[in-house]
Amino acid sequence: MAYRKLLRAISAVALTWLLAGCAERSVRDDFSFDKAKNEGIVIVSASHDESGGRRVQAEFYLDKSTMHMISSLPDVVPGIPGGSDFDNDYGKVYVLSLPAGRHEFSSWHFVSGTVIVGPKEKPTPLSFDVVANQVKYLGNLHAHLLMGENIFGISILGSGYPVVRDEGERDLAIVAEKYPQLKDKVTIDLLKRGPWISSWETTRDVITLPPPVPIRK
Repeated sequence: MAYRKLLRAISAVALTWLLAGCAERSVRDDFSFDKAKNEGIVIVSASHDESGGRRVQAEFYLDKSTMHMISSLPDVVPGIPGGSDFDNDYGKVYVLSLPAGRHEFSSWHFVSGTVIVGPKEKPTPLSFDVVANQVKYLGNLHAHLLMGENIFGISILGSGYPVVRDEGERDLAIVAEKYPQLKDKVTIDLLKRGPWISSWETTRDVITLPPPVPIRK
């Protein structure tokens, strides 16, 4: 029994590292459109409340795949989150190159250590269109968090829900600094604003780590 629990814990940690490695990456600073490629650019940010600190990861899944996502604090190496782009939230602005056509953000999870919070009912996808050789700003996917305390008085993730906000003034200023070549090419095409939920109920899973086993001499 203890062996199975250990394997489950190791698998959970490995899966977290694997998904962190699958987070979408922004295009290079010197990006320019290749007219031979049928691709467009979307700008979107992911963030979570300051109350979650650097322990929380808000993950938003792209095109029905948990292997493609944006995260509020993507890891620079497995288990170590990078810095935040914002002063009042923890988060990141993404400049993504996607094939022209219909795409969607399909679901979300908030992760903190061994705690995972997600939607109890599948949310209605947030759909958007990518146009070849065009740049669109979609908005900000933000995690509102409900934090609590464990028996030791340490803050832990209790629940939460995502909301779509228009943070264009903040996000596009960051993009203009890093990608000046895109500054005057951005079209505003926001995702549906407001809470992104089908039900206020969420699921909350806690991965139980087995106690340490003493080494026999």
